[in-house]
Amino acid sequence: MATLVGRLAARPWEVQAAKLVGDILKVDSSCCLAASQCDARPVLVAVDSEKFRRFGIWRVSAITLDRGEKEPLTVHGDMSLAYAMKQFAGAEEKAR
Repeated sequence: MATLVGRLAARPWEVQAAKLVGDILKVDSSCCLAASQCDARPVLVAVDSEKFRRFGIWRVSAITLDRGEKEPLTVHGDMSLAYAMKQFAGAEEKAR
């Protein structure tokens, strides 16, 4: 299992992005990155400005599921990753 170590970023948006990524990756949501190392899920989180443009994301917060050749799925708003995944699963079901 990967280990995630917190770090303070220089600019406010970097701090917000680092906190978001840390919250997504942490296995134990009660683990405090500022105080200790936390076990992390082995997933890739990418912030790619080109994909923001390609997927038409003009407001945040947003989570997009890149499905390759298929149309991407995007959900907006303040939500947990688990909730977003349920939304994606529901959209996949409707498409079948």
